[in-house]
Amino acid sequence: MKTPMLVNSPGGTIPISYCCPTASLSLRGVDFPVSPMAMRTSGIDVILGLDWMKKYTTEFKCKEKVVVVTTPKGERISVDVAVQAPTTATVNQLDDDINFLDRVVNKFPGDFSEKLPGMLLD
Repeated sequence: MKTPMLVNSPGGTIPISYCCPTASLSLRGVDFPVSPMAMRTSGIDVILGLDWMKKYTTEFKCKEKVVVVTTPKGERISVDVAVQAPTTATVNQLDDDINFLDRVVNKFPGDFSEKLPGMLLD
């Protein structure tokens, strides 16, 4: 089995197993060559590395929420950054066989008193 490459991201270190060396990213109708790597994770759409950003002279204008990039032909284009609203809820489910009667509270009755708020004073 091939050893995965490790990539550091804002979400932590992520193992990468697959790379697509001949892809393109289209910004404002201009194609930029990229070599995306498949990650098993977390809501990150794409990470453009420092080498890519240096090659295309990328400039971040935080106040304006704009990224300026130099195209392969040398033209400067601006791309508006859409900031997504934070996730308000997450649902996780392991399988379809959920037994609502099998709760942790029922398994450990001594650990879950019905007088939880008063336990701190007792």
